[in-house]
Order: sequence, then structure tokens, then C-alpha cells
Amino acid sequence: GQNRPFIGSASAPLTFVVFVDFECPFCKDASHSINALMLDELYKNKARFIFRHFPITALRPHALNASMAAECAHEQGKFLEMHNSLFDSQDNLSIHSLKRLAVQVGLNSIEFNACLDSQKHLSVIENDMRDGIDLGVKSTPVFLIKNKIIEGAPTVDNLKAAIDGFIK
Repeated sequence: GQNRPFIGSASAPLTFVVFVDFECPFCKDASHSINALMLDELYKNKARFIFRHFPITALRPHALNASMAAECAHEQGKFLEMHNSLFDSQDNLSIHSLKRLAVQVGLNSIEFNACLDSQKHLSVIENDMRDGIDLGVKSTPVFLIKNKIIEGAPTVDNLKAAIDGFIK
């Protein structure tokens, strides 16, 4: 779909779609694996990870706002920085805290605050969630690779094995 945030090389031969909830501890573990993979010279150009939102709002009161914050950061070209900051600050994702993170990652805070307050990306997130439900996503994180679903947080080695399995 539209200009979705991703981590990795735009020209990578393999695409993972990741359904993520920024308040979910297993998603934090998964993000560390993705970031570690991106530091690996042999693998960093082989895969990209497209992010889609799946905030489990019944369990996690700040997950939806965190997803909106990530989209507002993406609008200013700093999705990765905000993605990392959200996971680093996972136990404190109040609106006030999200606005402070935006300043820390170097966003235009007036634009960011207006974006967050207006909930302008709510429909994008709701669309991601509908797609996730249609695909059978029930918990987070979920990695989709060529319509194969990998549930739970993969280690770096799991990711490398998945990539090796698809790129001969």
C-alpha cells in the first residue's frame, strides 16, 4: 500500500512485512533483531522490513498513540529513529512522553504535535489492523514473508535462516 515505513534497502530482493505494537515487549525484541541484522554486512542489503501497525488496544493503553507517533515521524522522514525511541521508552508512552521523544529525535515539534493531536493517521492504522486480522494476525509481532507467517520475535539467526531459505 501507500508509502509505508520500512527499514532496510529499498532494492532488497526480499521483503518482510512486520505487524507491530510499540508497547509489546516481544516487538521490542524483534526490533533489536532487525536492527542487528541491518548492521551485518552480508545481510543488510538482502531484506527490507515494511512496518504495519497492530496496536492491541485492549491490552495496551498507549499502543495506538505510539503507532500514530511513528506515522507522524515517518511523515518527517524519521520513522527509524522514532521506532527505536518508542521501544527504548516502552514503559513510558504517554502523549507527553511521545512529544518529548519527537524533540529528542530531531522532529519539527510543532508539526509533530499537530499531527499527533489531530490523529490524522488513524485511518492508516485501522487499515493495517483490518489487513492483519484478514491475514490471521492475533498477536504481535508477526513477520510475513511471501505469505508465510512467522509468529513471535525472531532472533538475528532466525532472520538470517529465513533469508537464506528464500534467496538461493
